[in-house]
Amino acid sequence: MAKINSLNPFQQIFCLFIAVSLLFGLAAITLGEESLNSKNLQAPFYEANAYYQKGQYQKALELYLQMASSGNISGNLYYNIGNSYFKLGQKGKAVLYYEKAQQLIPGDADLRANLAYVKEKAGEQQGSWQYQLYHYLAYLATANQLLVIGSVFFFLLGAIVIYMVLFPKKIRNGEDRIKPLWFSGLSVVGVLLLLTVFVAMVTIIEQTQPRAVMIQESADVRFEPNSTATLYYQLKEGASVDIVGEKDDWLLIKRPDGKRGWVEQKYLEKI
Repeated sequence: MAKINSLNPFQQIFCLFIAVSLLFGLAAITLGEESLNSKNLQAPFYEANAYYQKGQYQKALELYLQMASSGNISGNLYYNIGNSYFKLGQKGKAVLYYEKAQQLIPGDADLRANLAYVKEKAGEQQGSWQYQLYHYLAYLATANQLLVIGSVFFFLLGAIVIYMVLFPKKIRNGEDRIKPLWFSGLSVVGVLLLLTVFVAMVTIIEQTQPRAVMIQESADVRFEPNSTATLYYQLKEGASVDIVGEKDDWLLIKRPDGKRGWVEQKYLEKI
């Protein structure tokens, strides 16, 4: 009987590398999953949806909020809370929960459309195109989803490099240069990995930045944290702002257009 050749050490390392990459990707996918799997959650969720479909938005909202207060949150739950608030005419609360939902299900097209519509109705100030592009990139995917994508590109890049080291003759042409196909593949995967890392950094920075939404009809924004300070501008219901400082019961905020000012904390709710 012929003896079956075992894998040499380099081939063993290559196989181990691929196996670890697959396990890493599966683990990241598992961490990124978000759903209402428990039967205890599905029943009130569907009951609330039924009330919503019948136009009984207040009853639907009460059930949604009960689920959220119990700690059983999800992007879909926050999205439905936002819809209910909007139907009840509370634009500020609608934006607040749409923003919360966007952190969990950032790629949802319906959520993006509803949030943009409510902000337009609220008359929110638009930032520069750089700000809008930055915000768009920050909510393309969740951090876990980007972890999955980045891990795939990283290990694919590593697999290509290892293969090129183990089998140099198969990737080179007669002139001892790397074949264009292999060079292009290595370049494309490398660029995609860098882009994924960049988007992940933008996502983490943006989603960890303290933010708040104006939930009252209007509020005065002043130059200093004092009710007698000079009035700068007025903040309207539904406006989303960054929190860049705090002092007593006042928050230093920044609008998308870059304007800063102090506003009493009672008018805002943190995302």
